[in-house]
Amino acid sequence: MLILQKVSFDKECQAVLRAGSGDRPTARRACPPCAYTTTVWACVWLFAAVLWSEVAAPATAAGDETPLTAETLKAGLRTVDPDDDAYLTYIAALADQGQIPLALVQSTYLWARQKPYPKRAKYFKQAIILRAAREGITLPTDTPSTTGTIEGLVYAKVLLVSVPIPGATVTIEGTNRRTTADASGRFAFENVPLGTYTLKAKGTLGLVSLSGLARATVPSPPPSTEPTVANILVK
Repeated sequence: MLILQKVSFDKECQAVLRAGSGDRPTARRACPPCAYTTTVWACVWLFAAVLWSEVAAPATAAGDETPLTAETLKAGLRTVDPDDDAYLTYIAALADQGQIPLALVQSTYLWARQKPYPKRAKYFKQAIILRAAREGITLPTDTPSTTGTIEGLVYAKVLLVSVPIPGATVTIEGTNRRTTADASGRFAFENVPLGTYTLKAKGTLGLVSLSGLARATVPSPPPSTEPTVANILVK
């Protein structure tokens, strides 16, 4: 239809030019169909550009495996709300732990960066929840905690029987966090930032010194608010 209209408009323009006094620029300015055609095609190109921007950003990010940190997300989306900061920290931790596809986070991030400021983080949150759901991953709609609790039992094996080690010292490697197991051999760390940690325990059983390691991931699993359990076998 646009092509037929354009042909008709061109014929009208030629008629205007032939009837004019030879002042071609003036005649062209006096031709409304030409102006209309130009406006129509400009709108078509503008619509195509907007549509491409919506589709191209996720496609561009899909093959990019560069890790995204919480600080990268916050800076790129220019967050102004502490709740948004907390949510981005949570998502970055899940991606780092492999509990949500990194490509999914990257493509959503690049898409949200094109949205109006200061609502980019809101767009990101809504989109990541919907897209994760399609992958079978349930993300919280409320702002999750950015810390968690690690608890567990320090024990040894004696003739295949688990024996608790009371008074054992438990540390989170790479931090200054340290605690002592109670009389039942149990320990707990509260307010641990999201991430994966190595726990180290040292204790004694009679006159024998024992030690052991265990890995713990906070949160485990998302979006659980239950403590992360990490029992440590010492030998």
